[in-house]
Amino acid sequence: MSLLRSTPLHDKWVRQRLVRLIGRLDTAGQHQSLLRSVLLDPRETYDVRDAVMRLAHGRPPWLKLSREEFSRLAGRTPSYEGDDLLSREPGPTFTLSSVLCEAGLDEDSEELARDVLSAAMPDTRARILHDQRPGALTPSLMEWLFLKWWEEDRHHLDKQGDRGHELNGFVALECRNRPGMWDLLTQWARNWPTDHLKWHVLPRLSPAEQVRLLTSHPELHQRAVAEFLLPLRELHAALGTEGLSRALRKVVLAESLALVVNRANIVERPEPFGRAVKVLGEWGAARPLLYELLCSFDVDVEARGALLMELFARDRAAALRWTFAAVSYPDNLPLVMRAHQLAARHPRPEDRPLFLRWLRDEDVHGQLLAMEGLMGLGESGAGWRDRLTFLAHSDSPRVRLNAAAGLVREGLHEWLEPLRLVAVDESPGATLRSEAIRWLGVLDAEASRSLLYRALETPPGPGDIGGFGAPPASDEANEAAWALNRLGTPEDLARLLDARVRGQCGWYFDDELENHVLRQEGRSRPPPPSYWERGDLLKFAQAARDREE
Repeated sequence: MSLLRSTPLHDKWVRQRLVRLIGRLDTAGQHQSLLRSVLLDPRETYDVRDAVMRLAHGRPPWLKLSREEFSRLAGRTPSYEGDDLLSREPGPTFTLSSVLCEAGLDEDSEELARDVLSAAMPDTRARILHDQRPGALTPSLMEWLFLKWWEEDRHHLDKQGDRGHELNGFVALECRNRPGMWDLLTQWARNWPTDHLKWHVLPRLSPAEQVRLLTSHPELHQRAVAEFLLPLRELHAALGTEGLSRALRKVVLAESLALVVNRANIVERPEPFGRAVKVLGEWGAARPLLYELLCSFDVDVEARGALLMELFARDRAAALRWTFAAVSYPDNLPLVMRAHQLAARHPRPEDRPLFLRWLRDEDVHGQLLAMEGLMGLGESGAGWRDRLTFLAHSDSPRVRLNAAAGLVREGLHEWLEPLRLVAVDESPGATLRSEAIRWLGVLDAEASRSLLYRALETPPGPGDIGGFGAPPASDEANEAAWALNRLGTPEDLARLLDARVRGQCGWYFDDELENHVLRQEGRSRPPPPSYWERGDLLKFAQAARDREE
């Protein structure tokens, strides 16, 4: 909290991260007054105040606004008393829908909220009705808002064209359990584009509701079948075995053709390809068709890659058998390496023959993945050490580095020195340094604290994240943060918190910091993840390393 008070107002990214962390770590609600003061202070930037407003995402509304606070945020009274020029502009900083949907209201705010909503436009009231989280508004205000829409607003919105129809449809979607609303939802859904249904409507429905909606009208049903929006059982009932097989083949071949010629943007890629692949994987009777398409060199390698990934997820043993058979054909090498990569990221004992095969190969990328997979399985023994010693003299710096790490894991601690040298050397690329830091964090974290602290201070990289102006954290800092997260002493966590606030490590550490706080409060939380337990958190960084190699 002292960090927030001491951070200058103009340092908006730091203050924004601090607000988010305070909201997540304040499990006992001790700092609500501080967050309220930030929200209501017009000297704060919009981004910082909006961070306070959005703390309720994924949890019940915690910031219940009093009548006075709602009046200030809604622009009914001046938002700040003082000499600051901003105080002369009493207008709201947030839209009315944002205030009502994110923050919530106390009981004494209801009358004022009703007055403000009565003066709002129909589309504003409809958005609030659609976006509302349970508990944000009082039940009587919600009922008033629905009746206002039912009796007046929906008729006005119908006259506004597509946007008005869309808002009405969203309200019907949100209120579908009220009497008569399902018929309205069905009526509006018939006019919604398939993409709109797929991204904005179906995810809000249960599987049974999805089927009910998509089969409620012949036109909707036809579209749902053509786009593979329905479950396998309904698709099979509609098309039969032969018809569904032909439809799946057609979509895969259309995707392949589009991938081949789309370098010139000639053919449009088929929308339902991803869903067709899921059906091919789920439908046992389609396994021969899946194998046929996967083995066909007439199908583009990227389309075959999607099929292989689906097979790997559904039947790992079959995917590995295919991989061993396919490696004899050079055109299959990208697919073989993809299966190898999938296995190495989450290794299982049955993957060991695949790793051993690539460990003896001369392909650098294959060697790296093989070492990663075998170390994940805990490989050990004299033969393993001999092979690692050979690879420790490879022409590839990354192979040498990973082989040295494997030898350290085998108890040969003299191989720590190459890792330390790379971790502090400014001449190798950032990828190699981050890999050395990762291994030091796994193998020698206690003795390497000074190196980890140094790496944690690596400035963020160039560019921004998603166009929001915040630069991405460096790989070196993220790897050091993972190691300190596992060590977990008060000093380590203090440095990790400071790095997160300064943007020097990634957003996913918010979860870990919250877990540490909850563990200190005596609440059961999962232990910090090891290197092989991170899942896909760092998959983008790893993919960048793979491309570089």
